[in-house]
Amino acid sequence: MAKIIVFGKNGQLGRALKDVLGEAAYYSSSECDVTNHAEVANVFASHPGVRFVINATAYTKVDLAETEQEQAFLVNEKAVELLARKTKQAGSTLIHISTDYVFDGAAIKPYVPTDTPSPLSAYGASKLAGELAVQSTCANYYIIRTTWLYGDGNNFVKTMLRIGQKHSEVTVVADQFGLPTFAKDLANFCRFLIETQPRYGIYHFSNGGEPISWADFAEAIFSLAKIDCKVKRVSTSEYIAANPNIIAPRPQYSALSRLGNMIDPSKDRLNFYERGWYAALTDYLHDLGFIT
Repeated sequence: MAKIIVFGKNGQLGRALKDVLGEAAYYSSSECDVTNHAEVANVFASHPGVRFVINATAYTKVDLAETEQEQAFLVNEKAVELLARKTKQAGSTLIHISTDYVFDGAAIKPYVPTDTPSPLSAYGASKLAGELAVQSTCANYYIIRTTWLYGDGNNFVKTMLRIGQKHSEVTVVADQFGLPTFAKDLANFCRFLIETQPRYGIYHFSNGGEPISWADFAEAIFSLAKIDCKVKRVSTSEYIAANPNIIAPRPQYSALSRLGNMIDPSKDRLNFYERGWYAALTDYLHDLGFIT
């Protein structure tokens, strides 16, 4: 039986985990509804002796969460509590993926794991509730907060590539700052935790470098892919005024720092290679065929 169970195999991280981890038991939402007690129990019963459980599932519709709060909390809190309880009963370790949206964005330097969360949106509140559910339910856990994820699936990079190939200009927010995260690198960090088993707790992971804006990110995408598309920089308020469907508040600054990660120095001194966001983006665009 599999020693690792991955929930959320069709998401960007789930697909990356399949490439990085190889042999494991992978479940999509259609194969196991993580909000269903019986289905989750059946998965655990099918894998006695499982050592690690990775929860890569989430309700991620940031704006819809404002009006679908019950569903957001069902997936991001109640289902997480269920997975944490089953993980504890199995004597396993839970790796749960969280988000930068648990912070309010008022910081002026990258957030460390010990900073106090203060979510602005229903989505952020539901993800924080999931973190608290893990912490109150089981002792053996790694909560990984990440940000601006992209990989095999729908994401900002692919959106910019699609728009840039069809239009000469694209409007992008220039006053929200963070650090992008390549899903393959996040998957490798999950593998690193599994292999080294440092102290349990909350970890931050994104690609490194100086925090950038979404507009900066878009310009880097076009430059590397050699796409002739101008980025029109606007403020968040200007963008919302032009897009009334954007209703959830976003953190203005949500860069994450790994400096506060609780790596056990007796086992590791942050030897995990953290490459910069530009190098990771270059790798991704090469995978997509935009760089030869």
